[in-house]
Amino acid sequence: MKPIKTTRHVLLLLLVLLPGTASAAPQVTENKCQDLVETALLDTYDRCDLTGRNQACYGHSSILALPHSPTATFEFEKAGDITNVADIQTMRLSAMNEAADQWGVALLRLQSAVTDKNITLLLFGNVEVENRVTGGEQMEAHVTATTLVRVRESPNVHAPQVATFDPGDAVVANGRLSDGSWVRVILPDEAGYGWVYAPLLSSDGDSGDLMALTVIDDAVADYGPMRAFYLQTGSDDAVCQEAPESGMLIQTPEGVAHVSLLINEVSVEIGSTVFFQAVPGKNLTISVVEGSAKVEAMGAKAEAKAGQQIEVPLQVDAKPAGQPSEPKAYTMAQVAPLPIQLLEREIEIAEPDNATPTEEATEAVPTEDVSPDEPTAEPTEAVTFEATEEVMPTEEVMPTEEITPTMDFPPVVTAEVFPTPTDIPTMEIRPTEEATAVATWDATRDLPVQTPIPTEPPTPAPG
Repeated sequence: MKPIKTTRHVLLLLLVLLPGTASAAPQVTENKCQDLVETALLDTYDRCDLTGRNQACYGHSSILALPHSPTATFEFEKAGDITNVADIQTMRLSAMNEAADQWGVALLRLQSAVTDKNITLLLFGNVEVENRVTGGEQMEAHVTATTLVRVRESPNVHAPQVATFDPGDAVVANGRLSDGSWVRVILPDEAGYGWVYAPLLSSDGDSGDLMALTVIDDAVADYGPMRAFYLQTGSDDAVCQEAPESGMLIQTPEGVAHVSLLINEVSVEIGSTVFFQAVPGKNLTISVVEGSAKVEAMGAKAEAKAGQQIEVPLQVDAKPAGQPSEPKAYTMAQVAPLPIQLLEREIEIAEPDNATPTEEATEAVPTEDVSPDEPTAEPTEAVTFEATEEVMPTEEVMPTEEITPTMDFPPVVTAEVFPTPTDIPTMEIRPTEEATAVATWDATRDLPVQTPIPTEPPTPAPG
């Protein structure tokens, strides 16, 4: 978490200078709403600084959280409590109540598979979130592979790697796909989940068959804890100018191109900082304050950039009722009070942006810049090269314990063709009678081999 660069006294002074606030410090302290916002955010910063990966922190009262299982070890009842996100089934935060000094604030940090930094979720105000990725009954198992085993973020050989197991390691499994091909396991730090190809594991005799594990819904199998959830929030409920409306801020870590989420059965892909509100019977509103977001619902897609928002109509049960809207500019009053100072990355909230993708394309390539008399580029002649070492197998070719000839799981072999340098002279086309090369595969070295095929020399013409 980036440091808050002010003490309580300095922050009070800064609040005095904000537009629309009182002009003297004694009057500021009389503004109960403003003082409550300041206290709640500073307390959350103090109490939640040690929140780890895949953990949730109780920042400010009041919050009601329920575990996914009555037998789960769970303590999340007072400010400062920290627990694993995977243990939480639902979390309900309090709307602002000035008389009771209540305004619920919670901070979550989630696993990002491609970096050691975290995805940050900040919830505040009248918010309820239901975690769709929760644990099932646990079972002990062992790694039966003879080499290192990769643990994937989702049940797919192309998914990011989140951990590894050594041969013979004991693991704890808590779910499987419906066909039993992949098993979900608890990561070594016990703060998240990963997936292992089932033939690489064996259940202990006393534990039972891996097929007895809880079946994970295919719709959420690709998501980690609290990366697929149902969200409900208030709207237009800010008590004062300094208080943000109820909602959820999500920020991806620096260096991550995008993060996929499933919110109210709406697919959202963000690489940025985005503010979410969800009002059943009205809309799921996705406001991009930095970066961009792609939204998909009911077979349609939309994309918004910083300064814009997209709305998806919701049924009364908070599930999508229609397709996402075209992006439009948000209002600065909606996003200016957002507590971005509690996020990991320091950002500036983007100004409202009314530009549409069509307008951007027109501005970027004006039609009058193209001269009708300007000759068009001639197509270049294609040159075919013989297969050489320029064609190299990608990393996916390398065998792992997840894919072996003895397992009923087809490997995928791809090759990356490097661009041909432009400064190489055009090659003379050889007669078809010359020897050609056929690429075969050397399984022992996992490399392509060029095996020349001998041919008879051309027969001279009579006479």
